[in-house]
Amino acid sequence: MSFQQAQDCSPAPQKHTRHDFEPCADVTSRRFALIAIFHSMPSPAAEMEAAAPEKSEQEGIYLKRVADFLPQRKVGMTGNPKAPDGIAASWLAMLSGRFLVLNDQIVTEDKGVSTAARDNLVNECTNMGLISALMGTIVIPMAFENVDDWLQEDFAGSGFAFQESWIGQQLSESTLQEVAQGLHDMSLICYFGGAVGYLCSTIATVVLLLCIGEIESDAGSVEFLRRVGGATRVPYLFWWNGGLFVFPVVVRYLCVVKTLGGLIVLILSIVVPASLILLALNHYVRCCMTTHNCINEFEDLHLSPSEAEEDVNTWFQHSQGGGLQDCLQDMALRHGKLVVCLDRISQQHVAMYYHKKQAENVGIPLSPAELYRLSYVSE
Repeated sequence: MSFQQAQDCSPAPQKHTRHDFEPCADVTSRRFALIAIFHSMPSPAAEMEAAAPEKSEQEGIYLKRVADFLPQRKVGMTGNPKAPDGIAASWLAMLSGRFLVLNDQIVTEDKGVSTAARDNLVNECTNMGLISALMGTIVIPMAFENVDDWLQEDFAGSGFAFQESWIGQQLSESTLQEVAQGLHDMSLICYFGGAVGYLCSTIATVVLLLCIGEIESDAGSVEFLRRVGGATRVPYLFWWNGGLFVFPVVVRYLCVVKTLGGLIVLILSIVVPASLILLALNHYVRCCMTTHNCINEFEDLHLSPSEAEEDVNTWFQHSQGGGLQDCLQDMALRHGKLVVCLDRISQQHVAMYYHKKQAENVGIPLSPAELYRLSYVSE
């Protein structure tokens, strides 16, 4: 085949129009758009840096020391939520037992492990169980012996105590019998409810103590409290339920008084002590909640070694002698009447520099090992 024939057989060149290049241009524009999006997206490291909170200095306030000549020190805030300690809140806490779980909430929310959780629950259950068992031995016999002995005759025609009382004399014979039946049922229900309340309170405390005894570790006790939650108040609520026996006792005394003057005096003798004891109980509970808020507002004072040495030297310059305990007490912080003590490591630092200063005053040099041993023994 000749060269001319080969040229004739080769495909003729095609003429491309504008529409033929449009798909290629579209692909190129898409590539540039993806590259721009990729560069505009933040990297994971940048996102983590942006999401991470800025580190700030620990919150705290400067407080005065017990000894005024010592410099003020900064103490950190715990950040624990405060329990409502108003009048209405204290009444509600007293009736519901909310004040019994204040410390449990802080212990379970703390990241560390504390022996306070186990000790508090054991002491609470032991005391509640003993009191409930003792009250049960008093109320249960009353449910059998004192329900209607004052509402029925000893023998025919002898009369009964309610009938001969001042209130009974104001009622007709038919009304007296109806009221006597109602009082009988009320006494039976309240005595039974009181006995059941104290019995259930005793059983609940026994089971709680057995559960705590089965969980030997402090970490397990904290986890147990976290899972049980507010159910640790159940024995206390049953204990309040046991107080139902008081109502038939009060009604019985009121319904056997034979004179109006005696009835008035008896009512006053019941209302005044009951009001006083309820106010006293509310005062105790409210003080407990207020104290809880105060002592858990600040962390223990922490002193660095240099701060401890400075404070010990200042204390020796101004004090007129005294032991290590006097030195530790003077170095605590004051917030009103609240005293914020030093933490354990700060107490050890103070003890070490205290003994070092004492040894320098008498001219006896002590090695670091001897100072450490003295500070350890002094704890």
